Amino acid sequence: MKIEIEKIVITNAISSASGLAIEGNSIWMIGDDAAYVVKSTIGQSDFNRIKLYENDSEERLAKVTKHDFEACAVGEMAGEQYLFVFGSGGLSPYRESMFALNIENTRQCYKLSLQHLYNAIRSSVGLKEKELNIEGAALAGDKLVLFNRGKNFIVLLSWKKFSAFVLHEDATDIPPFKIIRIELPVVNGFQIGFSGACVVSENEMLFTASLEETIDPINDGAIKGSYIGLLQLVNDTDAKVEALTPLKSNSGDILTDKLEAIETIKISGNYISAIAVADNDDGASKLFYLSICTD
Repeated sequence: MKIEIEKIVITNAISSASGLAIEGNSIWMIGDDAAYVVKSTIGQSDFNRIKLYENDSEERLAKVTKHDFEACAVGEMAGEQYLFVFGSGGLSPYRESMFALNIENTRQCYKLSLQHLYNAIRSSVGLKEKELNIEGAALAGDKLVLFNRGKNFIVLLSWKKFSAFVLHEDATDIPPFKIIRIELPVVNGFQIGFSGACVVSENEMLFTASLEETIDPINDGAIKGSYIGLLQLVNDTDAKVEALTPLKSNSGDILTDKLEAIETIKISGNYISAIAVADNDDGASKLFYLSICTD
């Protein structure tokens, strides 16, 4: 893929930006140590904070108690559009929460523990608690696809069954799922890992990934580069990486920003207008407006 950076926007509206979703002209952003979401407009500088629960603080949450929101997606539930926000799952119980925020009536928000679902995923793949690290979410046709970082794999769930699971609030009756392991390169002994995803078509997804010098799924390491890739869902048991390209400046230098998420703005043939977000861990976040050619 050929990637060009069209514009970079730095904002203090959300700390440690970690995920984004687009619905119409609106951008929804989440942060891994925030208890709120931010709504903005594509190409504009308006940023509005919306609390996920009424009495919570807008201060950055401590690392040991934060929800670690790393993935989000917009989907329909009960005939209305919701922003689904997923905790990474790395530490129980704080990081096993999921919120579903009605994007038209933001006072309506469901909160659900995904502990039983996350435990089932861990057991299926043979993970320790801290090795579950859900970093991306995408709705591909009738499937919810979750991307796990580190031990890279995707989780496929029926959207119909998952949304019913949320509405019924029965945390023990988990929806069925399938696991597909994905191979990404290892560089200098460190694994490139998923960090975000979005849908291109029913069977294709863009994803972000980064090379981080750490083997600890909780503690951060030095970022040595970020990547944008294209993943094809072959069927319910197979997927393949069709492209993987490092993020570079327009002068050709490797950038060390940690891309955390990506979303498409417009798709025209092999050309994709997209937006990606990076977390610099100092309270500000960086938005990259991108032009991507997949041919």
